[in-house]
Amino acid sequence: LDLNIFIESLATSIKKDMEADNLSENEFKVGHSLVKILEEWRELFSEVNDGKNSPKFNIILIFSP
Repeated sequence: LDLNIFIESLATSIKKDMEADNLSENEFKVGHSLVKILEEWRELFSEVNDGKNSPKFNIILIFSP
């Protein structure tokens, strides 16, 4: 299974689940953050980080609402 297809389908599934009216505020925030992380995973885990070979884990904080 292609990783891109898996990640896209997972993000789509989470988006669909977020359309439910019975989500708490925290559930919505977590879902929103997960979707953003999944949509931007290439950027988050690129090997270019100020000349270092480490993922940009700090950028994950940007995605939380």
